[in-house]
Parts: sequence; C-alpha cells; structure tokens
Amino acid sequence: FFFTQRTKGNCTMSAVPTKDCEGYFPSMLPSNIDEISFYIPVENNNSVEIAAKDNNGATRLACSMILAPGSRSKSQHGLASFPENVINDVDSSKDVVIVCHGFLAWRNQMLISHTAAAISKAMNCHTLRFDFSGNGHSDGLWRYSNYDGELNDLKQVVRYVRDTLKCRVSCVLGHSQGAAVVLNYAAWEQDEKKKNPSAVGETVPCFVNMAGRFFGPGATIESVLNVSMKSLYSEYTVDQQNELSETGKIKFMKRGETQLEIALDDVVNATKQDSKSVISSIMDTPVAILTLHGDADICNPVDGARKYDAAGLPNHELLIFEDGDHSFNGLKHMETIASAVRDFVQKHGGE
Repeated sequence: FFFTQRTKGNCTMSAVPTKDCEGYFPSMLPSNIDEISFYIPVENNNSVEIAAKDNNGATRLACSMILAPGSRSKSQHGLASFPENVINDVDSSKDVVIVCHGFLAWRNQMLISHTAAAISKAMNCHTLRFDFSGNGHSDGLWRYSNYDGELNDLKQVVRYVRDTLKCRVSCVLGHSQGAAVVLNYAAWEQDEKKKNPSAVGETVPCFVNMAGRFFGPGATIESVLNVSMKSLYSEYTVDQQNELSETGKIKFMKRGETQLEIALDDVVNATKQDSKSVISSIMDTPVAILTLHGDADICNPVDGARKYDAAGLPNHELLIFEDGDHSFNGLKHMETIASAVRDFVQKHGGE
C-alpha cells in the first residue's frame, strides 16, 4: 500500500487523500471526529469481477473512515493516516457502515460526510465513505451513469473491509445514483448466494436508499438526460440532442479545468436500469431496505420511493421527509437520518 505522488485530472494524487479536491465544493467536514484517509488498490480479481473497462483504468480508490467514538487508543491519535497504519487503527470488533456518494459528488460532500459522522456517533460504529472511480481523489476517468463500474468499486470496498480490516459490514447506504449502486449490490449478492450458497459466505443485512430513483420500463435517452440536467438546474436542449446524434457524445460540464463528456453508450446503459429486476432478486431474501426520501425532491420525485414501498419487499421501510429536497435540506434532518438508520440496523442487522 505505498504510492508515490502523481496527478489525476485536477487533483494531486498523494500517498493520503487530501481534504479538498479541485473542481468540487470545499469540504465541510464535521468537527470532533477521529478520521483516517487512505487508498485501497483496485485489483483484477475474479471474486470482485473488476474489469478495466468498467473502472476506466482505476488502480486505487480514495477512502475516508470515521472511527467509532473512543475506539482508537490515545497513543495512536494524531498519527498520519498512511495505509500501513489503517489496520492497526481500526477496532475490528466494531461494525462498519459504508456510505456511497451520488452523481457528480464525492466522499467529502457535506451530506455524505455529515451522514457518515452522525451514523458513527449514533451507532458507535465505524463508517467508511469513498470516491467512485473517476470522482474525487480516486483513479480513473469520469463516466456518466457508470453503474457497472461503480458496482465493482463497491464490491472492492466491501471485500477490503471484510478481508483486510476484518470488520463486519452491517449496512451500506447510498445517496441518489449511489443508492442505485447500493441496491444493485444487494441484488448481486443475493443472486450470487442463490447460485452457490456455500461460496458466498457473509452477506450485508441492511441497505439504505437515500433519494434513489425508481427505474421503470420505457426510459428514453431524453428522459434520462433531462433528470441529469435538472441536477444542474438546466435542461437537455435540442442542440445537445443533435450533438449526441452526430458525434456520439456531448459536452456536459467542466470540473475545474477538466471537460466532462457524456457518451451515447453510457446513456443507453442508463436506460436499461431496472428496479423491478433488483426487487425480484431481493424479494424472497432476508435483506432489509430502508428508503429515505424528501417529498420536495425535484431530481428524483418521491413517487419512486412509494413504488419501492408498494413492491411488497418483506423487510422494507419508508420514511418521507416533509419539504425535504434531494439533499435533505443540508444538515436539517441529520439527527433524524442517523437515528432512523440506527434503529433500522438494530432491528434487522443481526450479529
């Protein structure tokens, strides 16, 4: 786990991921947390099905881990968060909750970092958040709707927590596009277990869907891109339609000095996302899903959350936040979110 300093896109890639990253809003990390940041390698490995084409050349993922309150000895406080110290810093008797960011976000986005901190405090657990490939400080090129690649990233992180840190993953939480990835992971894990129960071993018992979209049949390129443009308070224009048709890609936005582009193949992939297929994989399993959604969300309307609730999943719970927007109104609902996740995992997480 030793890496030399280098540059990816706009971010200087050092041995330890830094607090801020060019092209993103400055970090607003919570105070009074015990946090370590590090990189984990992306390995070409059959058990996690890492494919170079899905991970866009990524060789490492940037992670930040908030340690359970009081779980690190005083002698260790203040140590540099280099990867060689991570295993010693983490109390393996504490569970880990993994927190996944959404579209165009990263691990130090305010909602993600504060949710992780609040859950760590409420549950007395570790929380690990990371940058998907091509985002934040992780390697690789950014791709639009990179569901397959981000699923592989999450597989790698879960495997690292279990095999290297020797911790139990009691819950995985995702916001927006990250929620779709989290639910895809839940379905994948259960599908693998059905194929070969003895080979899978431990599975994650609880998942949290924060403001995730319900993917129904009939999605079109136009409908998918309109949702994405709403996140930028914009619209999918006729000029962009023509550009996508003629060149197979469109210029999307700039992140720092880097021009992000949307490829037609990736948009087509997004139209194939299917929440009913995910639900089918989970239906007759012990998997528990908590859906959190604001009723004023204009990016992913709350009707999608109600569809998850109406699907008949045996261990699904729904909590709707009155006047809540796509980012849950900043920090307004943080205590409610943390306590809801705590109570849900206590109820369904087992040991």
